[in-house]
Amino acid sequence: MAGGAKAVLDSTETVLKAIEIFATKHHGRKIIILSHRDCGAYGGIKAFKSPEDEKNKLTKDLISAKKIIGEKFTALEVDLYFLDSNGEKIVFEKI
Repeated sequence: MAGGAKAVLDSTETVLKAIEIFATKHHGRKIIILSHRDCGAYGGIKAFKSPEDEKNKLTKDLISAKKIIGEKFTALEVDLYFLDSNGEKIVFEKI
């Protein structure tokens, strides 16, 4: 779902309904939420004072999204990742 953690925070009811279908109808057991540098949903990198501010905000939102999902779906495992580029490849950092 586009927007990663921001989608969970901004459209909680819709996202939770989708997760409920995933968990009950498809027997899903794990959710992976990704947030990436320069995300348009946040206004891109220009919306932040620094790359560190951007990463801190996205990380905070990832943790908040996990909490929201975990409160409703206690049996689901929720993994969080921050994606960045080192110029040659995409780096997945587990949060």
